[in-house]
Amino acid sequence: EEERSQRVAYLKRLERDLKSSSFPLQRAEPKISFLITNYNYAEFLPILINSIQSQNHKNNEIIIIDDCSTDNSREVIQEIHKNNPNMKIKVKFNDKNLGQLGAIASGYEMVEGEYLVLADADDSLDEFFVERHLYTHRFSSLCMLTSCDIRFVDRKGTLIHNNCYNSSGSWTKPLEYFAPFSFTLRDWVFAPCTANMFRKTKMLDLFFKVLDEETIRTFRYKGEWLLLYYANMLGGNTRLNECLVNFRLHSNNHDTHLHFPTNMVKALNSGDPNFSLSVEFFLRLFIHGYSEMQKHYSVLGCKTYIQWLYGQYPDTVSKFMSTHLHSLNGEIRGEIRQIYNSVISYFKNK
Repeated sequence: EEERSQRVAYLKRLERDLKSSSFPLQRAEPKISFLITNYNYAEFLPILINSIQSQNHKNNEIIIIDDCSTDNSREVIQEIHKNNPNMKIKVKFNDKNLGQLGAIASGYEMVEGEYLVLADADDSLDEFFVERHLYTHRFSSLCMLTSCDIRFVDRKGTLIHNNCYNSSGSWTKPLEYFAPFSFTLRDWVFAPCTANMFRKTKMLDLFFKVLDEETIRTFRYKGEWLLLYYANMLGGNTRLNECLVNFRLHSNNHDTHLHFPTNMVKALNSGDPNFSLSVEFFLRLFIHGYSEMQKHYSVLGCKTYIQWLYGQYPDTVSKFMSTHLHSLNGEIRGEIRQIYNSVISYFKNK
């Protein structure tokens, strides 16, 4: 009965955070922030901007982060800004190339919306993209992340393959909510970055607060994986089985993404070091953001977080805890040690 009461309290805190921690949930016309990362995609960027302008939902802002492009992106971006005086567009030109995750992090503080779309500059959106994602968020008011299906198009926008996830058998139901910690790191198949919409919560803020240069370098080309896993872990995910994004295949991304779900799972199961490092980053988030997590998700939520990671990577978690706990102040160290010991005890008695 005590365990049940704790779980109810945890879910209530989760709901409170997702509904009110950053922005009101039920505003009629919530602001959507499109944070676009661009590197040498001057050819495609205007197509994405036009698709955002064509959305049925009009309360949108565009943030363009140019990651030190070497093509004519700067001129194209300046022209876009000049030709759209009535649309809120913010622009930042990075002095050096930071990679995908670094570029996202460099623009996150500029985000003002209640919801966030991290758009790759070579993709484009159907006109109902925002409308359908907002509907999905309201369908499952606890989720931090909604995802839609994608279609592959070529450099010129010609269709290659439609409903990629549905046709692969990865997604089957029209609309499906998955609670926090529903998946292991090895079996969750998610859509590429542009196909997702985040609810901007304090837990999302925490991710970028803790994010450090070492992690940005490590996940230079896999930043979306890290962020999407984190959002799914803490806030859950709702899959919308509708094709709303054109994912463009060309020379710079064809091999990586053509078989995206298969390649992701293969990398995890082959012991790709980046994924054991992702566990270490999630643990750093936990110890450095413990006070914030405990405040919003209760001790039980924090225990579930560690239990979920330990159940998949016990050696990584044990090594990390033995190395890093001593660096914390006494009170927090004691609380985290107690949580960790209870997780160890749980698996010993399981």
